[in-house]
Amino acid sequence: MKLFAITPDHFTCSDILKHLPLLKCNKVDFLYVRSPLPAKSVEDVVIEVSNFGIIPIIPYRLHNKAQKSFCGLHFKSTETDLIPKGHVSKNILIIASSHDYLGSVNLLRHSTDYTFVSPVYTPLSKPADTRKLFPRSGLQKLTAEFGERVILLGGLSRQRIHALQKELSHDFSAAGITMFFNSAHRENKKK
Repeated sequence: MKLFAITPDHFTCSDILKHLPLLKCNKVDFLYVRSPLPAKSVEDVVIEVSNFGIIPIIPYRLHNKAQKSFCGLHFKSTETDLIPKGHVSKNILIIASSHDYLGSVNLLRHSTDYTFVSPVYTPLSKPADTRKLFPRSGLQKLTAEFGERVILLGGLSRQRIHALQKELSHDFSAAGITMFFNSAHRENKKK
C-alpha cells in the first residue's frame, strides 16, 4: 500500500516543511501539495519534499514552476482531457481524480500512473460534502484489476483502511488530509 498525504487548503510553504518529519514517520510515500503556493516557492517545496524521501505531487498547471525536479502532476476530474494521450514517462508521474468507475478504468488503462477515486466515505475535511459515495462494487473491481494504482480518498482513517483491506481483499493505496494533518493541528494549537 502506498500512502498519499494531501495538504490542507490553507497550508503555507512553512506549514508543509514543518510537517515533513511527521509525514516521514507516518510512512507517507507521496505528498500532494495542493495549497496555493507562491509560484516562486513551488520548486523549493518540491526539492524539500523530495529530500525527505517523499514524492511530491503538484497541480499540473504548476509543472513549469518545478521543471528541474521529479514530481507527480495531478489533474482534477474536470481536467483529465488535458492529460497527454498514451502517457508513458519514467520522468514524471501522472495522477488524476475520478468519481466514477468507468472514468477510473479509462484513466488507469490509458493515461495515469495512479488515480484518486472518491469519495469512499464522507470526507472528514469536508463534512458538508453530499456527493454520492463511490460504490463498493466498483472499488472491488478496480482494486482487483489495478491494485496499488487505485488511491482511495474520502473519510479515511487507519481503522477504515484496515476494514477496507479485509473487505476489498486486494491491494490499494490510500490518501487523506485529516488522517495525516488533523492531529498535528490540534497539537500545534495547544502550544
